[in-house]
Amino acid sequence: METKLLIFGILFIVVGILFITVSVILRVREGNPHKKVMGVFPSAFLIMGCITVTLGGLTIVFRNELTKKVAAVGAIVYLIMLIIMQVILVTQAKTDSSK
Repeated sequence: METKLLIFGILFIVVGILFITVSVILRVREGNPHKKVMGVFPSAFLIMGCITVTLGGLTIVFRNELTKKVAAVGAIVYLIMLIIMQVILVTQAKTDSSK
């Protein structure tokens, strides 16, 4: 179980770094015609990246103490947070693009 958690922790850190990289790339692009909508996306990707990296780090640090049930609940909470973030992001993008 500890080996799987170590692999998942490293995977979460890599994916979180990818989210943060996308955030930086979106912030650099200024010549985009959809600049107003793009203003929402970098912040959302940054928040998702920080949450993902934090969860990956916590998984690596506490891999010896985690049980399967706690890992499953943590994964469900993480997915719910990402779904809420995506709903907010899409709602904000639709609101900004309609102006």
